[in-house]
Amino acid sequence: MIRPVSSLLEPKRRLGDLLVKRGYLSEEQVQIVLDEQRSSRGAKLLGELLVERSWASEEQVLECLAVELGLPYVKLDTRLFDAKIVDTLPRDVIEKHTVLPLFKVRNTLTVAVSEPTNVFLAEQLAEVAKCEIQIVIAAAKDIRRMVQTYLPNERVFVIDDIIDDAKEDSVRLIEASVEDIAGDAVAAGQSPIIKLVNYILYNAVKDKASDIHIEPGDRLLRIRYRVDGALYQSLELPMNLAPAVASRIKIMASLDISERRLPQDGRIHVLMERHPIDLRISTLPGQFGEKVVIRVLDNEAINMSLQQLGFSADIYEQFRQQLEKPNGIALVTGPTGSGKSTTLYSALNTVNSIESNVCTVEDPIEFQLSGINQFQTNEKIGLTFGAVLRSLLRQDPDKVLIGEIRDEDTARVAIQAALTGHLVFSTLHTNDACGTVTRLLDI
Repeated sequence: MIRPVSSLLEPKRRLGDLLVKRGYLSEEQVQIVLDEQRSSRGAKLLGELLVERSWASEEQVLECLAVELGLPYVKLDTRLFDAKIVDTLPRDVIEKHTVLPLFKVRNTLTVAVSEPTNVFLAEQLAEVAKCEIQIVIAAAKDIRRMVQTYLPNERVFVIDDIIDDAKEDSVRLIEASVEDIAGDAVAAGQSPIIKLVNYILYNAVKDKASDIHIEPGDRLLRIRYRVDGALYQSLELPMNLAPAVASRIKIMASLDISERRLPQDGRIHVLMERHPIDLRISTLPGQFGEKVVIRVLDNEAINMSLQQLGFSADIYEQFRQQLEKPNGIALVTGPTGSGKSTTLYSALNTVNSIESNVCTVEDPIEFQLSGINQFQTNEKIGLTFGAVLRSLLRQDPDKVLIGEIRDEDTARVAIQAALTGHLVFSTLHTNDACGTVTRLLDI
């Protein structure tokens, strides 16, 4: 018995209609893609074309596809996954079809799949697993993330071997050169701690994590990634590795490894498959050792267009209209890690042109943007946001990005700039957009 096949053969509602109803697309966009699909004689699915055009995200398409097919859609995390049954399906089957066995109840195996429209897939999985199959839908990137964590690619990393080696040799971390962290040859000749830290960084970038939390406890060292604003656990390591992992990261960031009583901040520049990644490091002494938080700054993330950020059609159009105005102030608000900077950088990419003088005031400069003048503040010498902004307004800017409005001086100058013919972008730490007015009044 294979439960999901009948539901796959009897779609309830059309995918395009569901995407429009949920506000992810306009009817015009759906019609354009449908015409494109017809002209290609169905060579590609509707969802594939929408993702290729960046008109909808993979998650949005799968969410609506799940409704259409009458199947559950899940956002994968460790709570839905039983690592003991991962061997139910061979590794080559998991990779070939991008599937992941989640858990087994009696004789029914629940499997996450990324292509639920493949009506023969459930039969193939049932034949291999020798049990009944219950299908749920999950994003391909989430499945690959879980596979990389629990079935890491042996050609690059074997996490169990790395941890075992690191237990025996947790003090060798002197090799401080920063190379391509995904390279086979580099990983082969390094100490276990170096390979372990590289593994943590490599998976974080692959998962498109914005932050890495390395947290020592009384018994275990916990590694968590923040993806799409939510933290999820990636690894649990033996506690005796915590000092060595922290020291390795400090060496990479040129920090003082002998200082464990005071917080430290630094930066690391690494390569991943020849792609540059910047990492901001923050260490803070805690009850069981130093907690390390790493902010991952990937230039590819800020080269996205506004359409790729997942705005609904009506919100996207409203935001675009604001960006086209000659002056005013646009504030992007939300808690830490919610995507404020990514949204603003995407907006800057949208308005950047040869006819405009686009400038930024940041602390620090997170990403280097082509064709944009970027300036960094320095509080130690009095070069504050307000001071840089006042000088910048004498440089004939058209559009200005202020990294964050933190104080009264910055808020006053920003609003004055908006009232005198400049278009100003900035961020504000509030829980929602409605809290902006209260926050400005407090400032």
